[in-house]
Amino acid sequence: MSKIKKLFVYGTLLSDAVSERILGRVPSRTDAVLPNYAMYSVKRKVYPAVLESYGSSVEGACIEVAEQEVELLDIYEGEEYKREEVSCETSDGKKQICFVYTWADNLGLELYKKGQKGWDFNEFLEQHLKGFVGEEFE
Repeated sequence: MSKIKKLFVYGTLLSDAVSERILGRVPSRTDAVLPNYAMYSVKRKVYPAVLESYGSSVEGACIEVAEQEVELLDIYEGEEYKREEVSCETSDGKKQICFVYTWADNLGLELYKKGQKGWDFNEFLEQHLKGFVGEEFE
């Protein structure tokens, strides 16, 4: 039996269509917050990244994935991201150990700095989702 892992998602993986395309299913989710991280837009891309940032927080969700699905997610996230173990807080106030994909370049040279250009989930859905998953998932 495959071991289940918790994953904090904050960007494109919040989209049911993206999850369906990668995992072949839409995992159930619990709203969550990742403390001491900030989300940034990636320059010349339509997806975001997170880096540690004391005092900041990122809103997202906690999902459960099977071990073999983690391999698919590693491929999807690519070398630009690294998987790290973190603690998030779910909407019911519980602390949850999970992993998150963070930007691999800790200097963040390819990221817009705070206040420059934020990443917007609704803009992603409206303008870029089709390019991520194909027209049949619109």
